[in-house]
Amino acid sequence: MLSVVGLAVLIALPQLWVTFRYYPTCVRVNQTAQEKQALGSIPLWQILKRMVSLQRLDWVDGVAPSETQCYPGVVLLVGAVLAPLSWWHGVLGVALLLAMGRHTPLFRWTHRLHLRLPCRYLVLVNLTLILLGVSGWASLSLTTSQAAVVTLLGAWEMLVRFPSLSPTTPYCQRWMTPSEAMAMPVLQQVRDRIGLGRVMGLPYPHRTGLLAQLRTLGYNGATRPRWMATLRPEEGNHEGEGLSEKVLDELGVTVVVRGRQVHERLLHSA
Repeated sequence: MLSVVGLAVLIALPQLWVTFRYYPTCVRVNQTAQEKQALGSIPLWQILKRMVSLQRLDWVDGVAPSETQCYPGVVLLVGAVLAPLSWWHGVLGVALLLAMGRHTPLFRWTHRLHLRLPCRYLVLVNLTLILLGVSGWASLSLTTSQAAVVTLLGAWEMLVRFPSLSPTTPYCQRWMTPSEAMAMPVLQQVRDRIGLGRVMGLPYPHRTGLLAQLRTLGYNGATRPRWMATLRPEEGNHEGEGLSEKVLDELGVTVVVRGRQVHERLLHSA
């Protein structure tokens, strides 16, 4: 099992390097525990509900179901129950405590470990359930044909009954090919109107950067670099609503997209 973990870490190294390299430059690095607990703490009963079912899930503590799901499927759940005691059970317990956030008294000691949304530790819960599920079925010494049946049943449930989990919405938009992404109607409207101008408020996943010669300035979350925060000090306002005409002029914005509607504007000289 440890060799599997080592292989996973090796595969993840490129992403880990980028994360540790750039995270210290973002505004979120100085967030307090209170800011981290603004939303996303999940009560234990809600976590258990998500572990055993995908049905009728609702928003919890301001977070969408797509960020709180940890259902591994019936096959793996059965395997997890059968799994012999291992250190993964300890990992599961720690992940549950972290995902509960302010719903556990341990938060006063664990807050420094917290992500901005504690519920995102449910990804680790889901991982441990998968590993325990595999371990449980492996402990039964199944024949090759029996193991194949178990594997196919698990794959059928997740890929046929719940295809949106691979990956979860809205992140499945990342699977769009570049040609599909660039064919979005709102992007075509913007290109037709402003050419090489600067646009604010493009829909996810087109937030900030150079997009087919469009200069986009949309992302305004807490992981933005501190230099960007000096340009747009308010947080979370991705579409530029509430920004004064003066600020929009200073940013060089010629088009603002709100609700996928394109609003042109003229730049005024200072």
